[in-house]
Amino acid sequence: MNVTPAAGRRGFVGRRSAGATVLETALVCGVLLGLLALVGPLLSPPMLQRGYLNAVPIAVFWGALRLAVPEGSWRRRLVREVVVGAVVPGTGWGLMMALARYVATYGEPPSLASADVYLAVYAVSVLIYGAVRVAVRLWLFWDRLRRRHMVWSLTHALLATALVAVSPVVVVGVAGYALSLAEGTPSSIGGLASLLASMVIWGAPLAGAVLVVGVMGLLGLAPVLAVPAYVVARRTTRRLEALARVARDLRGGNLSARVDVRGEDEVAQLQRDVNAMATDLQRTMDELAAERDRVAGLLEARRELVAGVSHELRTPVATLRAHLESALRDDALGRERVSCDELALMHGEVLRLQALIEDLFALSRAEVGRLLLRRESVDLLALVRGVVGAMTPVAWGQYRVRLLVEGDGEPVAMADTMRVQQVVVNLVHNALRHTPPGGMVMVRASAGADRAVLEVCDTGEGIPPEDLPHVWDRYYRGAMASSDDGGSGLGLALVKQLTEAMGGHVQADSTPGQGSCFRVFLPMT
Repeated sequence: MNVTPAAGRRGFVGRRSAGATVLETALVCGVLLGLLALVGPLLSPPMLQRGYLNAVPIAVFWGALRLAVPEGSWRRRLVREVVVGAVVPGTGWGLMMALARYVATYGEPPSLASADVYLAVYAVSVLIYGAVRVAVRLWLFWDRLRRRHMVWSLTHALLATALVAVSPVVVVGVAGYALSLAEGTPSSIGGLASLLASMVIWGAPLAGAVLVVGVMGLLGLAPVLAVPAYVVARRTTRRLEALARVARDLRGGNLSARVDVRGEDEVAQLQRDVNAMATDLQRTMDELAAERDRVAGLLEARRELVAGVSHELRTPVATLRAHLESALRDDALGRERVSCDELALMHGEVLRLQALIEDLFALSRAEVGRLLLRRESVDLLALVRGVVGAMTPVAWGQYRVRLLVEGDGEPVAMADTMRVQQVVVNLVHNALRHTPPGGMVMVRASAGADRAVLEVCDTGEGIPPEDLPHVWDRYYRGAMASSDDGGSGLGLALVKQLTEAMGGHVQADSTPGQGSCFRVFLPMT
């Protein structure tokens, strides 16, 4: 017979299978009957018969408490309860009948109660079994309820406290009455045996009556005690339920969930700790997300760097290879050697390749903070005039763009002269590439409140607003960029890294169709 195992739950009630329950019932009944048989010669026949009749209900009560609740559908559970309900009382009743017939046959004097009395004992035992089984199911239901919900656990604790306070009165009354009855038994059988015999003979019926009255009183008193106990417990469980909801929200990914802190007790401290934990968790997750995005950006930048470097290095290398192979082929055929124009072309490609490698080297060292700088006072206006003077012929001859200089005040920056010059050259080259013929590029140096400012403004096509935040990224090309504009894609990125390495910052403004303006802010002396 399948029963609900008691594994995982400790206790006395509902712990045994059907077979074990029958054996325990037989053992308890046998112990009680053996005790009565031991003291039987010293008892009167009516008293002995009363003891025999009381032993069976006591054993059945024990077995009904110990039997576990069967599993399955309600029909199967009902059938099993009925079958066990017939077997358990029958076990005790059979032992009682066997001992009673033995005493009636061999006892002195012979005694045997009428058949109606024994049938009544069996019927009473069955009723006791049914009542106890109902009580066991109610108790197990209440036990599960209080284990799963704290409000009922606290209510249970308050009710148990009230009942424990009343129980000594009942225990003392039952024990006193049993002792008074024990005075009527022969004293020659000893104090302990007299007490045990009196408990079986007189105490069992009295205990049953007290139990019935107690249960009825409990059913009447429980609602009166349960209502205030529930109200008191609910104040605490509401706060714990709020904590549980926040915990579920946090586990579900809602890191902004918080619990309202109420009171100053241990639960309130737990609420504050949970809120602090949620804040720390949210901050940590935000930092992890930011770090993830940063790493993803670095990986993407690395991929773009490899692709861009491969593209930029391939062009000059291919040009050099083509001319060198042509020169070798002509030499093998005895033709005229390389002309000066071809040598100039190869020299230009080598310079372009060298400049690209130097930009990559400077950019990489600046990003890791290992760029060597020689900080000194730099007259920005004089530096700008020198750079513009050197680049003006190229600006007009190659791009047909006018290159102008404008100064305001005495801008003197604390920076590296060579790196500032590199910044100005890159900004001017970028402006020239994006300014159509007939346009103008203005280079301005001025002194601000606490910063020296370099500005390079052009009258080119401008930059769309969606591309403007990315102009400082390596190899970024917006919607208006051209693949053959002659740029390496590193110029503005290098400007930003060099400027920040010298303690400054950059800024870009643009109006599509009108031009762009790039500003570099450097610390003043």
